Amino acid sequence: MDYNSFVTIANQSFSFEEVCQMLKVSGGLQRMLSDLKQHYVLTQELKNRSDIKATKFKINEAISNFTRQANLLNPSKFNEWLSKNNLTYDELCEQLAFGIKVEKLKIAIAQPDIEKRFEEQQKLCDRVVLSRIFVKDKETATELKAQLESDRSQFEAIAKEKTLLDEDKAVGGMVGTVRIGQLPVPLREPLKDAKPDEIIGPVDLDGRYCLCWVRDRLPASIDDPIIQRELREVLFQEWLQKQLKQTTLRLD
Repeated sequence: MDYNSFVTIANQSFSFEEVCQMLKVSGGLQRMLSDLKQHYVLTQELKNRSDIKATKFKINEAISNFTRQANLLNPSKFNEWLSKNNLTYDELCEQLAFGIKVEKLKIAIAQPDIEKRFEEQQKLCDRVVLSRIFVKDKETATELKAQLESDRSQFEAIAKEKTLLDEDKAVGGMVGTVRIGQLPVPLREPLKDAKPDEIIGPVDLDGRYCLCWVRDRLPASIDDPIIQRELREVLFQEWLQKQLKQTTLRLD
């Protein structure tokens, strides 16, 4: 055995230093170091939080979900997958346990600030039921808006005739229900305070002018599990980026 070998490719052995140089040339070294530093930060935080654990029940549940979703319920296929990915069963359990603990860590980090963040961003969390029309110039959009302000019932017919997007023509401009915070930035501001039945626009979106009909507005709730998960992720990423900036890493 070559104790200097770190990896073997096509029966050729490479040392750790050679692998690092190959990754540096290919542009992959920085990604690897970033992943390493992130793993270190998370591992150290979890060490300091003895209350965050991955129970055997949760690990077994995660394995069951993984094998079902990856179509690996057959034991021979599962073992083949482990071998192909250079993993033992215990190492897979360790990976899944780490993931479970990270999800619990996200909850612990976000919990103190999640209600305040929701209050700050509630309008962006609201959902609206929208129809839209895209036209080439602002003058046309302004004229159409004036026409629609007096008669909303024309919206579908006008969208089928005038809108630039073929997929919108087929449905009379109907977009459906969307969260305001997921819309393009130029649309968010006018929609934050928009009321049901209001016509918004014209809004310039990459050189095309958009009119939006707010058919309905659905206020967000902090009890919505999707909103909780999204806010939790935002707060966790903010915490993580702060920790990464404070953590040094160098190649010796």
